[in-house]
Amino acid sequence: MPDPLTVDIAVAIATLVAPAVFLALLAAAGWRRSRGLSVGPRWSAMVTVIGGVCLGLFLLVSGALLVSLPILVTTLVLWLVLVGRGAWRLAFWLIAGVATPWTVVSGIAFFRGPTEPGPLGLGQTWLAFLVGAGVVLLSLASAVIGGGSMRILCSPITRNNPLKSSCFSSENHDHCQMPGKICFITRDDA
Repeated sequence: MPDPLTVDIAVAIATLVAPAVFLALLAAAGWRRSRGLSVGPRWSAMVTVIGGVCLGLFLLVSGALLVSLPILVTTLVLWLVLVGRGAWRLAFWLIAGVATPWTVVSGIAFFRGPTEPGPLGLGQTWLAFLVGAGVVLLSLASAVIGGGSMRILCSPITRNNPLKSSCFSSENHDHCQMPGKICFITRDDA
C-alpha cells in the first residue's frame, strides 16, 4: 500500500491533470457540435463524470469548510440543473464522479490500516470508505440501470401551429426548428 505522502502527491497531480482532461473533452465536444456532429449520451456522460471527478478532487484538497462550501454548493446547483432538465442519468454520473476521489483515497487509507491508534481512526476510515463506496455504487447503478430520461417536449406554439416545430430533447439537447418538416430525435443508449 502506498504511504500517505505518495497518496497526497497522487491527489495533487490528479487535481492538476483532471481539469485539463475535462477542458480538453469539453473543447472536443464543442468542436464536434460546431461542425454539426452529434454529441451523444456517452460523450455527455464522460464529460459529466470527469467534471464530477474534478469537483471531488477539489473537495479533497480544500481541507477547510470555508473552501469546501462553494464546491459543495456548485455540485448541488449542477445536480439540480441536470435534474431540472430531466437528465437524471447525467445527474447520477456527476454524483458518482464527485464521490470517486473520496472513495479511492479513503479505501487506500482503510486498507493501509488506521493512522490513529485506537478504534476512532479505524471507524473514521471505515465510515468514509463505506459511505463513499455506497454513493458511487448507487450512483453508477442509477446511471446505468435506471430508465433514461429521454423525452420529446414541444412548446404550446407547436401544438397550436403544427407548421412551426420547436421540439427538443431534454437530455441530449437536440433541437429542431424546421417548419413543415418532421423532426426525428433518436435515442442512443448510454
